Amino acid sequence: MNKNRNKHAAGTMEEMFSMIPYLFVMGIIRVIRVLPHDAALLFGRWMGALGWALDPLHRGIVRVQMRNALGKGYHASMPLKVFMNQGEFMADIIKFFYMDDETMKKIVDIEGREYLEQALSTGRGIIFITGHIGSWHVLSHIPRLMGLPYSTMADLVKNPRLAGLLKDIFGSGGVSIMPPKGGVTTMLEREIQEGRHVCITIDQRGNRSNGLFCDMFGLPAPTTPLPAFVALKTNALIVPVYSMKVGGRYKIYFSESVEPASFGDDVAEIDTLRDAARSSAIRGLSGYMQFWLETVVRAHPEHWFWMHSRWARRKDMQKLLKKGPGFAAYVKESAEIQQRL
Repeated sequence: MNKNRNKHAAGTMEEMFSMIPYLFVMGIIRVIRVLPHDAALLFGRWMGALGWALDPLHRGIVRVQMRNALGKGYHASMPLKVFMNQGEFMADIIKFFYMDDETMKKIVDIEGREYLEQALSTGRGIIFITGHIGSWHVLSHIPRLMGLPYSTMADLVKNPRLAGLLKDIFGSGGVSIMPPKGGVTTMLEREIQEGRHVCITIDQRGNRSNGLFCDMFGLPAPTTPLPAFVALKTNALIVPVYSMKVGGRYKIYFSESVEPASFGDDVAEIDTLRDAARSSAIRGLSGYMQFWLETVVRAHPEHWFWMHSRWARRKDMQKLLKKGPGFAAYVKESAEIQQRL
């Protein structure tokens, strides 16, 4: 009896605490929704500046990663601008969620449309690759803007209320959201084989046990072989795409498609992602993807999601921030150790 009562009490407490962040987010959404677009973006920038002031961990992660990646291109004012841009980005997500199709089409431009049309004319499946840079949320509205449906993976949040809300927001553009776990490779291959397209963000830190490290800003970054593996297995074309806000307008940039087979044909020997790093084709294609992303980030360094620990796990970043310098040496040594295993 007492055990059941305790379980019920614990469940009630958990339910209550899950409501707090949900109600906070809903409050922010209501404020942003009623503000004019420019005012909402300004509000978002101030929220980002507040986050910079109150979050020393992520402030340190941004500073250390930017400084080591950009070298002489780094300036001490950059981390604050990164936080402010991310705050504006979050406000923009909400404004686009409530925006009608006609209004959206008036403020979004498509660059490189000919590259997309050329890829579509082949009749092959397409894997769009992108990163968390600029106005990447606009990409989720491509089905509304261009009548081009696609699927993507999204690891949202553990809070079920927030997860449901975010799924509604990111799925409002017509994108099919797939869970990032439970046979991901099979799901992506099935999408391509059945004639659908997928979009994969390539700037998340890969599982180090896969043994795939790609050069990014001169540092070995643990990288998932998933997009290269699926592209080579299914003969899908790779089409890089990203979005930026330019002069009050939103631009989607499609790049020329990439032929995965041009990187080699040894993928037939690979059955699982764990063995993918043994394939020179997968290594080469993955390296190309990271090179493309680095090029975009270098052009817009203050618009990338530097809060994410790209080269090291967050718990390791916490230790590195306490010790001071040594980030680059740690990253290189960790990669060498993992690749020897």
